[in-house]
Amino acid sequence: MTTAMRRSIALIAVTTVFVAGCSTGQGDPKVAATVGSTTASTVEQVQQRLNDVLSKNPQAQEVAKQHKLDLVARGIVTQDVLHVLAAAAAKSEGITVNESMLPALAPALTGPKATGGDPFLSLVDSAFPANDLTRDRLIMGELGRRSIGKTIVTIDGAVLTDADKARKLARGLAANPADFQKLVGELEIPEPITDQNIGAIPGEIPPEQMAQATSQILENAALPFMGAPEGTVVMWRLPDSQQGGYAVVYIKKRAAAPAGNGLDLSQADPAQLVAAGQTQLLADAWKAGVQPNQRYGAWDPVLLKVIPTEEAATGSMFLTANTGAKQQ
Repeated sequence: MTTAMRRSIALIAVTTVFVAGCSTGQGDPKVAATVGSTTASTVEQVQQRLNDVLSKNPQAQEVAKQHKLDLVARGIVTQDVLHVLAAAAAKSEGITVNESMLPALAPALTGPKATGGDPFLSLVDSAFPANDLTRDRLIMGELGRRSIGKTIVTIDGAVLTDADKARKLARGLAANPADFQKLVGELEIPEPITDQNIGAIPGEIPPEQMAQATSQILENAALPFMGAPEGTVVMWRLPDSQQGGYAVVYIKKRAAAPAGNGLDLSQADPAQLVAAGQTQLLADAWKAGVQPNQRYGAWDPVLLKVIPTEEAATGSMFLTANTGAKQQ
């Protein structure tokens, strides 16, 4: 047996120890995650994907040495959940995929190009057949394409740097949405967002402004609250690259948007369309209920991914607002 083979076997054993760790809480310990009553994947399947990646990917072996394979495992379980959600959405929305086009489209929708160079996401992608990932992302891209400019969402909300204040605002809005201004004052929140409409496409976009306008529209379409039902409150942690820390949004109203003119999505970044479509899965995931095995972590109902259990207490919130409450 060569030294390289011994090293690979040792690294695979590390993965086995991690995935076979104790599982607590309710549910079948052999199941990695469920979406409603559907099993998204089993622990054995996740384990096999990790082992396969580890045996063929030197980068994964480096991640194993750093004891960060849990990041890859959570990503694998997340993708298994998104697959179930995407397949259900395709069935309900009548979305079909041209299977013969999958190999040609895979490079743009999977791997380093699609993951923005994120090494962990690229490793997660390498754990799945490229055609399967491409199919799921084509479905989400079509969901995004169909949703953009079709709905206007009216919101109240704020961006805060303090997690405790963000959670207080979210819970306060859920208890009584009419108390928004009162809560803003009590929590000393600067620059709150009041009655802002997001999602409409301008009637006409000058050609010289088309690229910038399309990019902004796509960014707005991927915001989590664009997929949340009317009468709900969402709170989530903003990406590290953005200032503010946390966003809290109450979805006051969802209405059909007037048809926009001049928006051309034919040249849109596929990744942005996928992000917009993934947002459209938020309500489906919330209604069905997603439950990962606790060995992997907890489900973030707004960002739609498995997160470390210790982050759940300060992570996202998805609440039904008491719209029948009266102004105090």
